[in-house]
Amino acid sequence: FWCPRIAAVITSSGSAKNFSSKAPRSGVNREMTSSKQVLLGVDYFSVNFSKDALEGLYIIRAEVLDWKNQTRTTLSQALLLSNFVYEPFFEEKETFFAWRNQYYRNPRPELALDAFMFHAQNGTVANQSEFWAHFAFFLEIFRQNDFLIPELIQRYAELSLQGKIHSIYLLRYLEHPLIRPFLASLDGPEGETYAHLLENNFLKPNYPVETQDQLAMAWAAFLATGRFEPIENIVQSLNFVTYKGAIAQYRAAPDLQAQKRESARYEALYQATFQTLVANCREHPLIEAYCRYMLLKEDLNPEVHDELIEVFKRI
Repeated sequence: FWCPRIAAVITSSGSAKNFSSKAPRSGVNREMTSSKQVLLGVDYFSVNFSKDALEGLYIIRAEVLDWKNQTRTTLSQALLLSNFVYEPFFEEKETFFAWRNQYYRNPRPELALDAFMFHAQNGTVANQSEFWAHFAFFLEIFRQNDFLIPELIQRYAELSLQGKIHSIYLLRYLEHPLIRPFLASLDGPEGETYAHLLENNFLKPNYPVETQDQLAMAWAAFLATGRFEPIENIVQSLNFVTYKGAIAQYRAAPDLQAQKRESARYEALYQATFQTLVANCREHPLIEAYCRYMLLKEDLNPEVHDELIEVFKRI
């Protein structure tokens, strides 16, 4: 498959303008041998708007050519460009989690500021891993939509102390000209929190996934973006299957617990990875597709390959 043409149509104030790019884009250059086979294309498309772009409805169309059958089809996506206006939306945790868990399918960044403020002040975090999961999710959203950053700073004074602490964590790891002067002006508990963050780098990378916190962050990064990379990182941690049995050994040998604690932690991570992969493959077809794609990778660790097969048996 390849894309010989990409076109965009903008409709604004009753007028329409067409933009077209005939530069070909690579797609998939091998034949599909199974209806369940998944291949990822070489290129991807992104759309960036300038500050003076017209408001209105943008429709992006991509023409796809099947080299083997010489058939064509057109894929399209509508984007609505408008000025941001903050409006309270979230009142219940169920609504918040429904928005978060489907964000990559139906991104609505205009709700992200209220979602973050709601989450930061209404006890949606039950443990440390959930804290880092929410942190990673909103970090991705605010990075992709930096117009939200000045809005958060503007409404900072409205937040409870808990909400302010969450905001400081988020702002600490974002880039924007307004952030550093704002954080440097804080005093009291808020200033102490910022100073503590400057002294200690709490930003935990998603790769490699070696802790329960990193596993939660990787899942959150997928929910925010739909990208392949977080799922790849999660699947690779199935390699910790080699520690299977370590928890039983840890419990059976109290005199050697210090030596066996790390191995038991890795088995617990393997179990959490396996269980969440099964559950999320059932709920998210894209995750299952990414996992099937990984089965085709020639350099995939044999243990990981076998564990993925077991995951599919339980879907």
